[in-house]
Amino acid sequence: MTSIPDRRFPVFEHDQAYYHARQRWSRAIALRGFLFHSLLRVETHGLANIPREGGGLLMMNHRAALDPVVMQGVVFPRTLCVMSKIENFRIPAVQQMMRLWGCYPIERATLDRRALDYTLRILRAGELVLIAPEGHRADALQPARDGLPFLATRADGFVIPVGLRGTRGVAASWQRLRPARIDVTFGRPFRFRSAGKMPARRRDLAIMTTEAMYQLAALLDAPQRGIYSDLSKSTTDTLEFLP
Repeated sequence: MTSIPDRRFPVFEHDQAYYHARQRWSRAIALRGFLFHSLLRVETHGLANIPREGGGLLMMNHRAALDPVVMQGVVFPRTLCVMSKIENFRIPAVQQMMRLWGCYPIERATLDRRALDYTLRILRAGELVLIAPEGHRADALQPARDGLPFLATRADGFVIPVGLRGTRGVAASWQRLRPARIDVTFGRPFRFRSAGKMPARRRDLAIMTTEAMYQLAALLDAPQRGIYSDLSKSTTDTLEFLP
């Protein structure tokens, strides 16, 4: 696997301890010390479903730009690396903030092998990666891409579905000078049965993606489930739930 330039994928690649320290400082002060106690009221369910160690993917429904920030604070003190669209890194001020918060870019219009390789390195190093399986924000779940099972099977990492509610209403709450109420629900962690084995075929990846998305849909209110609204179609043939 070829080396990835620091310019695009900074710090973590060469100094994991420093990366942890930087994230811990920024999240402890900005999130746990300020945002979560003044501007937000965050309620969590199933937080114990996150293993204390080991690499894994947190797959969330993505409705607002604030979603990754909330997730960074909720999983603290575990480090959370965030895959974000490359467009966010083309604005200088935003780019610096994104890097401070442990984000790294992915080019969504193509198969970004360098970003995928970097994600595999993070997972194999025992870290958590936040991913929106659809690749964009939406009020209700849309067809997901197959990046989730591709990464999880190759890194032999666990997957945890995460349902978020309330992040779309943050601005309205702040306009009324009230803390915004956000609900975060963690589902049961699982692995794909083919993890660590031969690379899955495209058809198999599609089935894995669909089964994983139904696990996410089950954590959401009916209007947010989108194309995965019929939970009777949910199957678990490719999933192996962790104890």
